[in-house]
Amino acid sequence: KSQAAGDLLWRHRLREARPREAAEVLRRMADHKGPLSLEQRVRYLDQARQAATRALPSGKDVLDKVTAQLHAAARVQLPLQLELQLVAMDTNLSQRWRTAAEQKRQVLQEGLLQLQDLYQTAADFGLYHLVLVVADLSASTHEKETVSTVWVNALMPPQAKPYSPEELQVPPPASLHGSFPLLMASHNGHAEC
Repeated sequence: KSQAAGDLLWRHRLREARPREAAEVLRRMADHKGPLSLEQRVRYLDQARQAATRALPSGKDVLDKVTAQLHAAARVQLPLQLELQLVAMDTNLSQRWRTAAEQKRQVLQEGLLQLQDLYQTAADFGLYHLVLVVADLSASTHEKETVSTVWVNALMPPQAKPYSPEELQVPPPASLHGSFPLLMASHNGHAEC
């Protein structure tokens, strides 16, 4: 189905006072694999959440599903895509990390991913601040139990991550070898708070 047809359909369902069906159409549009930006997918999910809210109380199941997808996309996938874009453009990093980041960034753009996949990608690239967000969103006890490990990794990253000193193409300044190396080395050597 085309995006234009989907837009017409969800609006028609809303005008007919069928917000649950409008929410489902919007959710399917957000899930559709195709030439749609991640930002547009997030907008569709937000509109689906708004429509599902109008369908309460009978639309609670749809609202819960859409809200979970919206949180995963807006709070994890979108920031993860931006972080990977920064990694891909960072000439201080080895080519293998930049290439891997660009490939994963493209996968994130192609469709909505499950929390488990987002968790793994964030962990693979040492983006532990996003791993913490996934753990917060996850209903899984396993992720909740690993929060302390994630905090340790966020503050003192393990070896073989994009910003670990041995992975940088340019040796880090001596001042980066102190506490919290990821916070000091990320994004072209500019510390951000």
